[in-house]
Amino acid sequence: MRQCALLLMSVLWFEAAVTSASPESDREEVLRAVIQDVLTNNDLKEPREFYGTSGDRRLALVSISDYGVPWPTNFHAALDGYDVVLIQEQERKTDRTEPHLLGIRIEVFDLSKRVDRSKRLASVPVQIAILNAGGQGDRPVTGACSVYYSAMKEGEKWIVRYEGSDDP
Repeated sequence: MRQCALLLMSVLWFEAAVTSASPESDREEVLRAVIQDVLTNNDLKEPREFYGTSGDRRLALVSISDYGVPWPTNFHAALDGYDVVLIQEQERKTDRTEPHLLGIRIEVFDLSKRVDRSKRLASVPVQIAILNAGGQGDRPVTGACSVYYSAMKEGEKWIVRYEGSDDP
């Protein structure tokens, strides 16, 4: 029982920190930390496998011109072992027989926001969606999992904290 409580506490307080050898914008640093968390957080394993293809090492960073926040144009997410591609949703042409492709879309990005615990997840500064950015593979997949993060600067690095997720 005690191990379960400790595990739960460690999951709730999981933090991903990213430091950089070269100067970059705060936005890019936070986005790298968010991507790292999406790919490693045990709480997000099920959405990763549902919207993506289990074992696949491809990741799509998805932008929609009329919705959400676009990924920075020259954003480079250097992830060991992953093939990362930027996709403009309206330009995407997918073969329905292709496998699912794990995608991340930025829904909200406002580092000036502070988490208001009384509003639950509606007040977080960073919200992303995990979605299928590929084909239908062996089963149709629609919708998305909303994932919420708080972010704060500690010294010279940004810390992101997983605040929860909703997957209807």
